Amino acid sequence: MLNYLYAIEQLELGFLNRIAAFNATRFAGMTAAELTAFTSILAHDSAHRDFLRRTLRSGRISDALAFDFESVDFSSRASVMTNARRIQDLAVAAYNGALDVLADPFNILMIGKIVSVEGRHSATIRDFMFLSGDGSAAAFAGDDVVDPTSGLDQAKSPATVIAESDDFFTTKISVRGGGE
Repeated sequence: MLNYLYAIEQLELGFLNRIAAFNATRFAGMTAAELTAFTSILAHDSAHRDFLRRTLRSGRISDALAFDFESVDFSSRASVMTNARRIQDLAVAAYNGALDVLADPFNILMIGKIVSVEGRHSATIRDFMFLSGDGSAAAFAGDDVVDPTSGLDQAKSPATVIAESDDFFTTKISVRGGGE
């Protein structure tokens, strides 16, 4: 399960590196606040990846998964924000889904902390979209990610998250078993 989350962190970092690390891929008109947010999200997700890397040690999957972001127009604010929201929402759902199967109390604690941060990342992206007019009125915590009955973020199975993000993965990912 932790390897699956390690793959999701690599996806997030692959995308964020295209936005924050290189001037050539920033969309026109990126505000200082947006750049700061993307840079902070990149730093947080790097820490998440590093935690998972240390926890998994030699049992981890490749550190160099390959991704295809050809469907993203990195010169378009709308395309970047829409895909950033999609990836962040999937990360939140992935971590929430993993919490259902983890058994080690330390891993449960750490993954619970990470998903809290991932939720803030998602909310930040949604706020930027809402404030600029390219997001829905329910940007911060819309019914698309929060169950209106329970008020909780979605939790998705690994199979669902991988299926919903498969177009980004060049390295094919499969999840077997439900352990840590």
